[in-house]
Amino acid sequence: LIACVQDSKVLVQRCALDLLILGFPLYNSHLTTDDMIRLVTAALSTILRRDQSLNRRMYAWLLGSEVNMTMLAHYPQLIKAKAESKPLTYFEVFSKNMLVKALKIILDNSIGVRPFDLKPYKLLISLLDKDGVGPAILDDILFEYFRLLYLTCNADPKVDTTEILEEANRLFGTIEPKFLWNYIGQLFSKACANHQSTNLDIENPVRRVASGDPGVVEICTLTEFLLDKVSTFDTSADTPSKHLPGLFLQVVTLLLITAMSSRLCKSSRDLSYAPKSSLVSSQSSSDIATSVMIFRIQTHQTHR
Repeated sequence: LIACVQDSKVLVQRCALDLLILGFPLYNSHLTTDDMIRLVTAALSTILRRDQSLNRRMYAWLLGSEVNMTMLAHYPQLIKAKAESKPLTYFEVFSKNMLVKALKIILDNSIGVRPFDLKPYKLLISLLDKDGVGPAILDDILFEYFRLLYLTCNADPKVDTTEILEEANRLFGTIEPKFLWNYIGQLFSKACANHQSTNLDIENPVRRVASGDPGVVEICTLTEFLLDKVSTFDTSADTPSKHLPGLFLQVVTLLLITAMSSRLCKSSRDLSYAPKSSLVSSQSSSDIATSVMIFRIQTHQTHR
């Protein structure tokens, strides 16, 4: 099946997807979960062909378009989703987790590939065009793309990364700037809440793809990198006057709340995107003056 969905002939891929829809819907247990994830990983390659017949079949498989949900009422996944008051769409219950794990495999496998593997970026761009699929997984997968880009660009300083950065800009350019900045703020909030269970590595703060939620130092490192390298993050008109000040204020508030934790205070030295306060307009500079001062003092004290 994996060989068929990755075949060079569209007709073979169509037949393979038809077989998946009829014989291996994502709710069944004919195959193990790991094998189903392998199938999803392989089948995602069909989306990159931009063939309507393939896309229609692929999304029918993911969305369960031909599945009667009432017949699945006894399935444990659906019962659990109801008990936890989670969304009850077929995709959310049966497909989402497999798709996210499949994407993480694709991202992790692309690290170190030369020439640069652009497929992960093209794939998410295509998925974002499909309502109910791309937007539904963005919260779970976007930070892995931050990691992928950072690890790829920093693997070898001598390698020209222009091509990969251009593709990343195309991807991030399809996402609203407000969402991107709010997302980073949410990551930071979550990291602060879980900081006691986060292992800090100041020397190598960015972990490999699929290694769990990012910690405080990692988020700060990624944010600085994105501001430096990805034009999408600092070209928006609202970035210097709205998004960046809002993030600074949120970070300061969270740091003050968790200041009793020595580990978090130590990690705050890596909030080195604070010097980018030059991006912030004078109109809002008074609102974030305190945050910039705290970051600079902490950084100075750490390096002394």
